[in-house]
Amino acid sequence: VYAGLGECFGQIGDKEQGEKYFQQALKEAGDTKDEGAIGYIYMRLGGFYSRVNDSSKSIDAYKKSVEALEKINYVTRNNSALIAAYVGLAENYRREQNKPEVLLYYKKALPIAEKINSPLLNSIKSNIFFAEKENEEKKEEIKNKEAGALYKQASALYFNREYEKALQIAREAYQKESTSDKIIGLLCLIYENLGRFDDAIATHLDYIKNLNKGEDVIKIIDQYSLVGDEYYHTGRLDKSKEYYD
Repeated sequence: VYAGLGECFGQIGDKEQGEKYFQQALKEAGDTKDEGAIGYIYMRLGGFYSRVNDSSKSIDAYKKSVEALEKINYVTRNNSALIAAYVGLAENYRREQNKPEVLLYYKKALPIAEKINSPLLNSIKSNIFFAEKENEEKKEEIKNKEAGALYKQASALYFNREYEKALQIAREAYQKESTSDKIIGLLCLIYENLGRFDDAIATHLDYIKNLNKGEDVIKIIDQYSLVGDEYYHTGRLDKSKEYYD
């Protein structure tokens, strides 16, 4: 209840009042000596600080959540909280442009998300794909300068969770350059965060048509695998097997 009240104050931007309720929630959880409860409250506190734009305190809270939840070795009821803490850390580090840490925490979240078929699984996998592209030593160059500028705009909107605006601009970038891994990765990532998985599938398949079957075999295999993932995690197992095969 105290954590819920803290979150309510966070939603209206009252950081001081929100912190007071979270401190009470942490006291109550600490009295129980239940690491799961403590980790869960710290996870919610991390989200609170993200909402009030205090990245440093958000990271600190999420790390305390991870510390508590990892002690109990991923007890089933705490899996979702641990995933949320890892994802929260990744998102905060993304805002700080700390790309290695972004990839680290998404990858920590992935095996647990796969284990429980978390609703965040597709988003985590897409974020890993996107982060790996960003971390490559030789980054793919977007040849069309206008497409490159649009990609940067769409990325900034995506990081601010303005998904509809990001989608419109990412589509424009894709229209101008339809063979860029970076643009297609961002576009599908946006669709997945909007819950539009069929649109993500259609985009992957459209992208395959634009690739050279002689020169881009690895890219094509990757795209078929991603389509299989989309079908699998939306419960369409026959279709997923078709694309995995």
